[in-house]
Amino acid sequence: MEDNYEVDIQVQDNPLLATIQSSGIFEDSKEFVDCPIRRAAFFVLEDFQTLPDHKYETLVDFLQRNFDAAGSDLEEYTPLDCPDETQTENIEQEVKDRELRRLVAPLLETWQRLGRVVSEDCAISPEFHTLLAVPNPFIVPGGRFREGYYWDSYWIIRGLLMSDMHETARGMIDNLLWLVDKYGYVPNGFRRYYRDRSHPPLLSEMVRVYFEKTKDLQFLAQAFPRLCMEHAWWMDEKTAHTVCVRVRKNTPTYTQLMREIQEYKIPLEQKKKKK
Repeated sequence: MEDNYEVDIQVQDNPLLATIQSSGIFEDSKEFVDCPIRRAAFFVLEDFQTLPDHKYETLVDFLQRNFDAAGSDLEEYTPLDCPDETQTENIEQEVKDRELRRLVAPLLETWQRLGRVVSEDCAISPEFHTLLAVPNPFIVPGGRFREGYYWDSYWIIRGLLMSDMHETARGMIDNLLWLVDKYGYVPNGFRRYYRDRSHPPLLSEMVRVYFEKTKDLQFLAQAFPRLCMEHAWWMDEKTAHTVCVRVRKNTPTYTQLMREIQEYKIPLEQKKKKK
């Protein structure tokens, strides 16, 4: 079911959002829209409408009265299934390439540094946050991307499975399945302002690689109806969830794309005969 907020001051086009974003207070436009509000949006908007002016200092005072810091509704989290020293050594031995083997320990350390969980208040009062209150801890891409993202989660999950962190990988997939239950699809990321778009639909592939690693048939059975739901959303012609690829003719990319399309059109039986 879609969220329904009567006033959504950080997502909907409105004078408050436009004024703050053009004020120069935040160097990054993502900063303000990630700030939780301190009270009901109606009162925040009323406070804004009664400001004597929109000078820099006036707006800073307004923000301090009504908003918390960006990212304050996310808490750092150390995954419980992070490998210990012995397990790390075992994982390193499985990597045949010496150069790649040196990356194992730093990678496992990264999971601890980038683990996050949504604050309790975000689940209790979702209207105060643009953050979507997914139920399980997750790994974030890092940098300005302080929340989870659809496309990025696939590559993270591949790394977690390689690190034998099945519980964390399962929780991340369950978060995406939860979003499908709620919206019918997976938004671009874990923010309300991402609900108007998605990423390449890799959820089925995440489920596949997880199942290949764990052989968890019960999980596969639970995930399958949600995967069908997401597939139906993408294939719905009425809502035009299509992907448009623009490529100039007579370029290497165009030639490769045409080759891939022709290969896709060849029936499976013909492919078997060619082999």
